[in-house]
Amino acid sequence: MNRYTLSMLLRSIRATLGRYLAILAIVALGVGFFAGLKCSCPAMRGTAERYLREQRLYDFQLLSTLGFTEEDVRAFEALEGVAAAEGTYFADAFALFSGRRDVYRLMSLPERVSLPVLTAGRMPENAAECLADSRAFDEADLGRTISVTDENDEDTLELLPQRAFTIVGIVRSPRYISALRGDSSLGSGRIHAFLYLPAEAFSSEAYHELCLWCDIDAALYSEAYDAARDRLTDSVKALLNRRGQLRYTQLRRDADEELADAQAELEQGRQDYEDARAEAEEKLADAKKQLEDSERKLLAAQAELDANRQRLEEGMAAIPAAREQLAAQRAALDETAQQLA
Repeated sequence: MNRYTLSMLLRSIRATLGRYLAILAIVALGVGFFAGLKCSCPAMRGTAERYLREQRLYDFQLLSTLGFTEEDVRAFEALEGVAAAEGTYFADAFALFSGRRDVYRLMSLPERVSLPVLTAGRMPENAAECLADSRAFDEADLGRTISVTDENDEDTLELLPQRAFTIVGIVRSPRYISALRGDSSLGSGRIHAFLYLPAEAFSSEAYHELCLWCDIDAALYSEAYDAARDRLTDSVKALLNRRGQLRYTQLRRDADEELADAQAELEQGRQDYEDARAEAEEKLADAKKQLEDSERKLLAAQAELDANRQRLEEGMAAIPAAREQLAAQRAALDETAQQLA
C-alpha cells in the first residue's frame, strides 16, 4: 500500500469514524462468536468424553431373546479388545410414587460398565432399596417408597418378587444424556424415569442384556473411534452368534431332558396305574368271590333254619296229642293200680 492510498484511507476513517467503529465492533463480535463456536464444540466433546470414559459407558449393548449366562459374560470378556463385560437385568413396569402411577425402567445396578454417578444419598445395601433418576427425583425424596403395582403382567411380577423399594440415593446415568428416558410398550409409551435396583432384586435365570466396554485408544466421536469399533463389530457379532447357538442348544437339551423325564414319569405313572388297577381288580374279584361264598353259606343256613323251624312247628303241633295220650296212659295206669290194690 503506497502513501497516497494510506492517506486516503485514514482520511475516510476520520470522516466516518462512527461508522468505522460500528463496523469494527460488528466484525469483532462476529469473530468472537466464531471463535467461541469453534472452541465450544471441542470443549463439549472433551467434557462428554471424560464423563463417558470415567463412567465406562458401554461400546456395545448386546440383546438376545434367549438371554445371557455367566459363561457368556466370561466368553465376551476374553474377547480381544474387550476391557470389561457385564450382564444386567431390566424391565419396564408400572410403579406408584406419591399417588401417581408412571412407567419406570427398572435396571440392575452395574458394577463394571455404564456406572451411574451418585449425586445424593448412598448406595443400596439390600434388595428393598434403590437409586432414583436425578431428573425426576431430588434429595427430598430420599427415604420415600416407590411401589410396583399389581396391574403389571405376570412375567414382570415374577421377575420382581420385591414390590416396594426405598429410595436411598439420587443418581445420573451415562446411559441417558438427554432428557428423554426412552420408549416403552406400557402406558402412553414414554418412560417417566429410571431406577437402579440391586441385582438380587431380580428373579431371573439369565441376564437380559450384555454390555461391553472396549479398550479403544481413540477419542470418542472421532473417525478413529468409529473405525476401531467397526473392527471389533465383526468379532463381537461372530461370538454373539456362536454363544447364541450354544445357548439355544443348551436350552433345547434341557428341554429335551425335561421332556424325557416327564415322559418317563408319565410312563411310570401309567404303569403304576395299571399295576394298581390290576391289584384292585384282583382284590375286587376276591371280594366278589367271598361275597358269593358268604351268600351261598347264608342261603344254606337260611334253608337249614327253615327246615329246623318246620320240624319245630311239627313238634309243637304233636305236643297236644302226646299230652292226651300221656293222660290216657296215666289214667289206665291208675286204674290198674287200683285193681291190684
